Amino acid sequence: MNKMDNKNIKLYDNVSVFFNSNDEIRFRKGIWNFEEATLGLNDLSDNIKEALIFFAKELFDDKLICFDDIVKKFSLNEKDSNFLDEIISSLIGNRFLEYDDKKNNMLNTVYEFIGEYFYDIPDESKVQKNKIMFITDNDRLKEYAKLTSEDLYMNVVMMDSDNIKDLEKANLTDTSDAIENIENYKELSKLFDGIACVVVSVEKPRLNLLRNINRLLLDKSIPIVISILDGPFLNITTIKGKETGCYECFENRVVARNESLSVYNKFVKQTMDFKLNSKKTYITPILQTFTSLALYEAFLFATIGRCKLAGRVINVYMPLIEIQIQDLLRVPFCPACGHISKAKYDEMYTSSRKIIENLSSKVIING
Repeated sequence: MNKMDNKNIKLYDNVSVFFNSNDEIRFRKGIWNFEEATLGLNDLSDNIKEALIFFAKELFDDKLICFDDIVKKFSLNEKDSNFLDEIISSLIGNRFLEYDDKKNNMLNTVYEFIGEYFYDIPDESKVQKNKIMFITDNDRLKEYAKLTSEDLYMNVVMMDSDNIKDLEKANLTDTSDAIENIENYKELSKLFDGIACVVVSVEKPRLNLLRNINRLLLDKSIPIVISILDGPFLNITTIKGKETGCYECFENRVVARNESLSVYNKFVKQTMDFKLNSKKTYITPILQTFTSLALYEAFLFATIGRCKLAGRVINVYMPLIEIQIQDLLRVPFCPACGHISKAKYDEMYTSSRKIIENLSSKVIING
């Protein structure tokens, strides 16, 4: 932050200030699953301590405050001024504070989705520029996504059924044939050229399809928002390559645990003979609700470049609408993003190549 800049500072959206004692100030972001920044005042000089308490009280009262005004009010010397500058810059960088001249995008997006207010998007071209790809196995969800995207000026393209079949048919997780695998990667990755974010909302998850999408998007560093109905469970998460766990981490940590539960196995037995109608199903309204959440994540990414569910999973047990939120942690041995994924084809058979080279060097050919 430039100290000579006279911009007003305020609390970021959904941030609260707590005075835990006379020697501690806390900035809390969120409600249940919150993050906190704690300022300990014990070891500070009286002057800088008074300045920080005054600063926090002004923010607590929803007032705007300028950095230069604090420096003048408390006659801070250069050392204390630099120290205060570092603290405020850190709080701004971690989104506990913000400048007043910033557009309040988050509040606008919330109002848009809850339907209370209408607003003009300040820069439609930015939203349109970020192309969102939508992948689904439900025709009703496809229609729903089109309507929602039109209302929000989102540039959403639908992946056609032929491309979905091509993605499902390929096996990018099989590395036994390196040449074929690399060719498949090159060909299928073209499907996601120019795409900023991918939304997958499926009624009947197909593991090969989801794993292939995961591998391709990890390589291209494209965020993926996944909304999946799996047995009696409905899961939604956002995956960002190299920042969160990937889909195969999600399988290991969430899906595998759900499938081990007795309610999952009971559900599978009871629905084994059910015929799936992709046009209209009993679960469509529930899927539409979660598709809205998935599109909301994509909308946030298109407008402000951030996703709220990155690295977190909303897990819903549908019969009771029991909701759980958990972190999506990376799996160290994950074949897609873990240590093993870093192995290269030309390194995997080094020992065999050495043996053959040693043997061939000893062969004597008599003319």
